[in-house]
Amino acid sequence: MRKGLYAVILAGGLVLSGCSVGEKADPDLFQYKDSYVGDANKLGAIAKELPGYSQYEGMELKTKKEPYEVKLYYETADGEFTDEMMMRNATAYFVLVQNTDLVTIVVDGKGHTAKRKGMEEWYGVDLRDVNNEVELKKLEDDKPVDSDEIAVIFEEK
Repeated sequence: MRKGLYAVILAGGLVLSGCSVGEKADPDLFQYKDSYVGDANKLGAIAKELPGYSQYEGMELKTKKEPYEVKLYYETADGEFTDEMMMRNATAYFVLVQNTDLVTIVVDGKGHTAKRKGMEEWYGVDLRDVNNEVELKKLEDDKPVDSDEIAVIFEEK
């Protein structure tokens, strides 16, 4: 009886030891689905889960009147912020944040603004209808972006 009990305790300990408290689970961006531009905590949490967070400097929210805008700031002294990262981050904000009209990504002081309407025309879908990470990944995989398209989608400011 005791040997059986010890075996169960040992097996349970081995299973639990495989789960480290410090490990981060895969991010679930969609826990922030249907957020609003005025919710700085949720919008900041989204930024933490997106590419380039190590270069992220902060955000500015324009909430007083339409168009509502999310402005994200990045500094790349120790790395590069690619077109794919810019597209992924802007797309995520349009998918997750109900009332985002504009997403501006400022990289090393240079702003790039995407409009919801333009992004939805480019993807061919209402981005508010994307409901999970699998759908988002498929959407992005079906429409890979290149530098010429970035220049059309994002207006430099």
